[in-house]
Amino acid sequence: MNKKVILFFGAMLLVSGCAGLADYDIDLPGNYSIIRTSGHEITIAPKTDIGWGPAVVPTEIIKAGWNKNYVIAKQKDLEDNELYFWIIDTKTGNKEKYLNKNEFKNKLKKYNINVKMKDVDSLR
Repeated sequence: MNKKVILFFGAMLLVSGCAGLADYDIDLPGNYSIIRTSGHEITIAPKTDIGWGPAVVPTEIIKAGWNKNYVIAKQKDLEDNELYFWIIDTKTGNKEKYLNKNEFKNKLKKYNINVKMKDVDSLR
C-alpha cells in the first residue's frame, strides 16, 4: 500500500511539474525589468529596494527591445485581446501606448529609436 501511495504522488509531481521554474526577470536600462511570474504574466516594472514596483506595461509582453534611452514593447492584452505598442523613455519615465502599429512606427522614427523587438522568451 505504501509503495502505491509513493508511486502515485511521484507520478503526480512529474505530471504537474514545479511551479516557478520558468519564471525570470530581465534587466533593462533605466532601472526597469521584464518580469515573468507565470505563463501569461509578463510585465515591465521598475526595480525597487525590495523587488519591483507596479507594472508600467501590463501583461502580457510578447516582444521587447531597448537601447540606453528607450524600452519598446509589444503587449497582448489578455482581457480585450488587443495588441498595444509601448515606448518608455528610460531617462524621464514617460511612457506612450499605441494601438496603431503605423503610429508606433512613426514615433520610433520621430524619436530616432532604431531598435528591433524580439520575442520575450528569447531574451532571457
